[in-house]
This record gives sequence, C-alpha cells and structure tokens, in this order.
Amino acid sequence: MFSESEKKLVETVKCEIEELLEETLAHMDIDVHRYVHLNGIVTGGISASLFHNEEINDIDIYLSDQNAIDTFKEWMMLEKNLEQVEDINPKYMVQTDIEGKLITANAVTFKNKIQIITCATKDSRKYFDFVHCMPYYDIATKTYFISKKQYNSIVNKKLVVNDYASTPAAWRWEKFKERGWTT
Repeated sequence: MFSESEKKLVETVKCEIEELLEETLAHMDIDVHRYVHLNGIVTGGISASLFHNEEINDIDIYLSDQNAIDTFKEWMMLEKNLEQVEDINPKYMVQTDIEGKLITANAVTFKNKIQIITCATKDSRKYFDFVHCMPYYDIATKTYFISKKQYNSIVNKKLVVNDYASTPAAWRWEKFKERGWTT
C-alpha cells in the first residue's frame, strides 16, 4: 500500500506526464494527436526521470495493438506527417525506412521528443527488462498505473529486473549505473 505522501508524489508525476504530453502533442497534426489519444500509453523511462526531476530524453508511446501500429505507419507515409518527423543525424549509423527521416523498424521519432514505438504493442511493457521502466499512463482514460515495487525501485534508484523479462543487456545495466542507479 502507498502512504499518503507517496500517493501525493505519484499524483504529481501523473500530472506532469499529462501536462508534458498535452504540451507536446498540441504541436502535432490533429489526426496523429487524436489517434495517439485513443490508442496510446506513455511508458518507459519518463516516470523515473520525472520522479527525480531529471530531464526526459523522449516520450515513449506504445500503441494498443498491431492494427493501431499498422494504421499509424500508413499515416506516417503522408507528406504532411513526415514534416513532423526528426531528421536523421548522419553521424548515427541507423537503418531508416524513409531516407533522411528517423523512421526505423522500431519507432518513429518526432521533432518534439515524441517517440511512437512501432515494433511492439502496449502489452510488451509487461516484459520490459527493469521494473522502473514499467509504470504507464493510459492516455485515453487519463489513468496512471504504478505498482509499489515499481515505485520503490524508482525512488531508491535501485535496478530491479522484471520477473518476466529476459536478462537485461550489459549496456542497459551500464546506462543506468552511469545515471546513479544501483543493484
């Protein structure tokens, strides 16, 4: 169970996710904006960053199912939507689906830090490597989901491997240790 002060902190993070998401989506094509609202969840490292008042790298959005992903990918081929996508940095060696744009087999990265994951549905978060990456915000219902185990991992910056995940890659361990996480 969460204490009252923990509930308050969770509510603060939820509100920050909502505000950040709305500010960011407001600058996107209205069709993409609506689609993300109906079909997306925000998950990944954003919760940990916000709990620690750290700068977020991006806003990872997973879509509800494969049909939602396929429809989204079709929309991204429209010229008006491509204008919103981040340009590829030539120094990075990454295979893109559209030359010059950061559209890969895994995700579409927009200029506004939104990253729509296209290689997996929202259910894949159950298999994330570390539990601190698993909290999620359901955009359609405006509901934030975080377990006590996830909360404790985040506030203590303790790396806890998800019971349902494969062994995390060595680079993932190092990435978080460099950011002050412990085992």
